[in-house]
Amino acid sequence: MLVDRTAADVASARKRNLCAFVLAKQGANKIVGSSDPADVLVIHMDRMNPLRIDADSVPVNPVYQAVLEGEKDAVVALAQEELAKGMAPDAIINDLLIPAITEVGDLYDKQIYFLPQLIASANTMETAIAYLEPLIKKDPGQQDMATIVIATVEGDVHDIGKNLVGLMLRNYGYKVIDLGKDVPAGTIIETALREKASVVGLSALMTTTMMHMKDVIAEAADKQYGGKIIIGGAAVTPSFSDEIGADGYSKDAADCVKLVSRLLS
Repeated sequence: MLVDRTAADVASARKRNLCAFVLAKQGANKIVGSSDPADVLVIHMDRMNPLRIDADSVPVNPVYQAVLEGEKDAVVALAQEELAKGMAPDAIINDLLIPAITEVGDLYDKQIYFLPQLIASANTMETAIAYLEPLIKKDPGQQDMATIVIATVEGDVHDIGKNLVGLMLRNYGYKVIDLGKDVPAGTIIETALREKASVVGLSALMTTTMMHMKDVIAEAADKQYGGKIIIGGAAVTPSFSDEIGADGYSKDAADCVKLVSRLLS
């Protein structure tokens, strides 16, 4: 069933969601002497970055815009509207959702978007894909995307970054097996071998625990795992990645998606 939403409703929701981003990040209501969300949005977004986001300016597809602005509660209804117009489910994913999340990643790289926006946009895309995927008729000859095993290494219980990586990778169509946190090297490699994973992604927050990444690489060599091993986390650096023999380092979730794409191309 299609949800009846007027253009004014959509525009209003966009402004509220964008304003929520700004208020949460910067406390814009203390800067602007207005209680109107649109006023707060326009003035503060101009101060926050040079790329002003204005819902009423250049026409943009509503589904694309919903991902940019983290409209999780609205995106399914907007996707339904595109389906009603005749757009195929896979076209919505390939032509609207993926380009939108790619732009979000670029904005994050440029420090125009921050972590709250990145998470909200990723959650919005995940919601849309969860709705659209069952509607796609798979070609019998079509190959599945690669399987990726991710885990926070043994001794480390921090998993926010890893969870975001998993979410972003799933949004791009990869099959992600998340083993959680404080995972021994043997469990990681056993799972990668059993699931025929093309990539293993390791996360660690602390310098004391990131040394266990080397244990995973040693276990992979011992068990003859032939896939790629990539690493990331607050304490991890490109030089450490080279030192332990990892196949790549990513600084954040958006960068991880690009790294996986390069490694598997």
